[in-house]
Amino acid sequence: MDLPPNVSMPKRFTIIAAILLGVIAAGQAAGAFYGIDMVVNGVHIPAGVSWAVAAVGAIVSVLAFREADT
Repeated sequence: MDLPPNVSMPKRFTIIAAILLGVIAAGQAAGAFYGIDMVVNGVHIPAGVSWAVAAVGAIVSVLAFREADT
């Protein structure tokens, strides 16, 4: 597969990872916003944890996009 001259494989991977992290962060935020209960192995996960995961995912996604831009 030929890549454009200014796009390397690691850069493409970083962009894909940033998109996936953004989608996961949006899903976590939506679940927390709509009050969807999360139960993992019989343990109830509070909505505050979902907000924290959404925030961390969004920050990492933005940082990955910035890294891919350089």
